Amino acid sequence: MDGVTSIDHIIKLQRVYGEAATTATVVRNILAPVAGLQLDDPDLHRRCVLVKSISTYMDALATFAPFGAVEAVATWSYLGVVVFSSSSAAALALRGLARSPIGHCSAVPSLGLAVAYRFIPWAEIKVQPESAVASSTSATPPEPSRKARALAFREMCERKPMIEYHDPSCPLMLAFPVPPGTQMFLPSRDDSLISGPTMGHDGHLWMHGTLVKYYDMGVEVSEVSVRVRQEQVGSAKIRVTPIEPIVYVPYKDY
Repeated sequence: MDGVTSIDHIIKLQRVYGEAATTATVVRNILAPVAGLQLDDPDLHRRCVLVKSISTYMDALATFAPFGAVEAVATWSYLGVVVFSSSSAAALALRGLARSPIGHCSAVPSLGLAVAYRFIPWAEIKVQPESAVASSTSATPPEPSRKARALAFREMCERKPMIEYHDPSCPLMLAFPVPPGTQMFLPSRDDSLISGPTMGHDGHLWMHGTLVKYYDMGVEVSEVSVRVRQEQVGSAKIRVTPIEPIVYVPYKDY
């Protein structure tokens, strides 16, 4: 979609509407093609479990079926939503999997918090079992066009411009194995890429994140802040770049 990635949409939703509304919006998008679900049901979220890194429907059944009847599983990218037939089964699964190796299982906030914004094409969503896929004649809303999704994203960007961290000396895509001595700064998605740089007591803007240093026998990871400058790139983006020479300090110690 004009170079806009799924993570761009999610970051933008977080910056404009907050974490709970973003999660509800993503879940509502994922569940949209599931037949028979009333997405406006105020209690639907109580029957759902959001899980990361879900792979196949059979894996989902093997993991979740012991807690109760599974109505459907809808997956998109690395996210999946498991819909139980009862809220008690979902609650039992959340408790039972709290210490499970599957990890990253979480409750779903009320879908009433969701923004009326469809950015996930139905073609990217997989619904199992096949009988749970909504037909073209169902009461579900029509698939938004590429143009409509792009327009909605631009409107959000105009409200709060996208924060883009740009360091020419530190490409985000590194060849593996990474040469020893390489270090890479990854800005915090939940902090810097949402709120933008922070003004320090020294009068400089600082970006918070993680510094990863690669060695022969492994990596060293530390939470740091880096001094940066920012510039407006059109009406939809703020580009942030590190100041030369790059200065890293322990997080919250600037």
